[in-house]
Amino acid sequence: MQIQFNYFFAIFFCALFFFQKADAQYIDSLQENILIENVATNTDAEVKFDVEQTQLLFYKKHPLNLNTATEKDLQDLGLLTDLQIQNLIRYKKENGKLLSVYELQSLNTFDIETIRRIFPFVTVEGNLNDYHISVKELFSQGRFQFTHRINTTLETPIGYSVPDSVHLPSNKYYEGTKIRFYNRFLYSYGSKLSYGITTEKDAGEAFFKGTEKQGFDFYSVHFYLKTNLRIETIVLGDYEMRLGQGLAMYTGFGFTKTALVTAIKKEFPTLMPYRSTNEFNFLRGAAITYRISKNQRLTPFVSYRKLDGNLLQNDSTIQSDNGISTLQTSGYHRTLSEIQDKNTQSIFLTGAHYQFEKHNIKIGASGIHGEFGLPIQKLDKPYNLYDFTGKQWNVMSADYSFVFRNLNFFGEGAFNDLKKYATVHGLIASLNAKLDAVFLYRNYQPGYFSLYSLGFGENTAPANENGFYSGFIAHSFSKISISAYADYFQFPWLKFTTDAPSHGFDYLAQLTFQPDKNTSIYLRYQYKSKQTNESPVVDVLLPLWNENTQHIRFNAAYKATDAISLCNRLEWIQYQLGNNKVENGFLIFQDMVYNPSRKLYDIGFRLALFNTDSYNTRVYAIEHDVPGSFTVPALYGKGAHCYVMLRYKFFRKIDTWLRVGETVYPFQTNNGSGLDQINSNHKTDVRVQVRWEF
Repeated sequence: MQIQFNYFFAIFFCALFFFQKADAQYIDSLQENILIENVATNTDAEVKFDVEQTQLLFYKKHPLNLNTATEKDLQDLGLLTDLQIQNLIRYKKENGKLLSVYELQSLNTFDIETIRRIFPFVTVEGNLNDYHISVKELFSQGRFQFTHRINTTLETPIGYSVPDSVHLPSNKYYEGTKIRFYNRFLYSYGSKLSYGITTEKDAGEAFFKGTEKQGFDFYSVHFYLKTNLRIETIVLGDYEMRLGQGLAMYTGFGFTKTALVTAIKKEFPTLMPYRSTNEFNFLRGAAITYRISKNQRLTPFVSYRKLDGNLLQNDSTIQSDNGISTLQTSGYHRTLSEIQDKNTQSIFLTGAHYQFEKHNIKIGASGIHGEFGLPIQKLDKPYNLYDFTGKQWNVMSADYSFVFRNLNFFGEGAFNDLKKYATVHGLIASLNAKLDAVFLYRNYQPGYFSLYSLGFGENTAPANENGFYSGFIAHSFSKISISAYADYFQFPWLKFTTDAPSHGFDYLAQLTFQPDKNTSIYLRYQYKSKQTNESPVVDVLLPLWNENTQHIRFNAAYKATDAISLCNRLEWIQYQLGNNKVENGFLIFQDMVYNPSRKLYDIGFRLALFNTDSYNTRVYAIEHDVPGSFTVPALYGKGAHCYVMLRYKFFRKIDTWLRVGETVYPFQTNNGSGLDQINSNHKTDVRVQVRWEF
């Protein structure tokens, strides 16, 4: 059986490369998917890109005029850095209006990849965003959109095989059905106006019965308005707030290290409407941005909402309202324990952000007060010594960004009422037309805490870490670029599964070849080493072991004909803990998208083979999915994975998608784990989405 599988693996590999064509052309949609994958493999993609798609879809129909766009307009586009924005503004002052988007190539900070990325969303001619519009037009000339999505698994996991004798929630079964429902009604006018409602029921959650008689488990409503008045921005309901470099607050989606080597600076608007389904990472209340003067703005905010958390227990059967041991962020309410954790905690947040901005200088200051309904009480473990406990906290921070010629200095420093601090400082340098370099230093003390914080680094929260990151992108030839980074980090105090201060490093290098504007091929190597316990279950102190992981990826994306786009990938992963056995993982796939021009349909397809020794060598690969949803499965074991996605436009304003994906494990009798275990060697996922625009 093993020999047959490896033989099939080799045949597929040969067929894959035989299918390539030397004159293939690359398309924008595949380039966007590569960009998304760099970020999505490290975080929750759906949280961020669900928002970005909505705004970029408007810009695709109504491109932003680069000749009339203000600095704020360029920032709201979300595709340019501060260094690029300042250089573009300076160029227009010195040379007048742009005659073509490709004139941007004359600016050192705009390489051909950046121009291709923004090309679908910008123009140098007039459009709707160039004119002052009335309130009536703002509320009547925008775009209504209704989206309905259904997900399910054709096989039945054991968590849904509920005996007839069970009538109450249990930890042995899911309370609801295996169907996930998602609905969103949205009205938007570019980045100026947005209001809508989002509802969701996860698979396994009750629906209009049992513990969820109000229907959906999650409801989200927002209203967002930008004006030309003193009150520039108003947001009510659910919203995102991003301050500085994320040390004090950064809700919504964020990223740290990715293969986008120079993307180390967080550059997003302070306030954004929340339009995703992550049930933890957002604020609920109200906020405004008030223009004090031409160069000064103040953004006060207030938020109150319920959170999920584990209530402390006095004994095995009686729950106590004395405190919460941990917050739950999954948003699932399917089993008895998950239902009992729902809305057990509350969080009140208030504060303000001040920003001074003039030409190439930005200076900000923030103050935040937070208060839990019940105190946080951690388990008495050494690694929890510096973790936050109690009900209240206060955070103050200051951030800056300064552009001098082709250099962008930026950073933020924050401290809490326990006198613990976090600080990060970086430099983005465009040394010449062919070389960009970045440097970043961070120092996050053990004991620093702010609930919705996200700093650059190895950890998810900016605490108990210091390190130095450097990277570069070199365009040595017109068709070849080389990028690389090196990151060295230390953890001054203990971590979960790491019973001593530890350290590590992370290296990445990538060679990219773009023979023409429609073809992209890259080879990537990554090596990461960090320290951890020999075994997470051993309750005695032992020397730390090095945990080493290596990745090699070859990826080619191109267009075979006017209608057929292809993408090939080969990936290898190696993992070793200390002197233990070396573990390996392999993935190979072929993508095909058939998108004939002026047709009512398009089709996407993938066939992938994977062979990994364990979960440690799992492989991630983003997949084409319905708009607003991104699938990045972790493939491990031995098997094959494929999916087919069809889009069809039944009417002029109604699009429908059908996506069917199946994973087969030929050498297993079951797959999955826990209540999601399926007593079969395959798993089939089905997703249907309907979108009506009017």
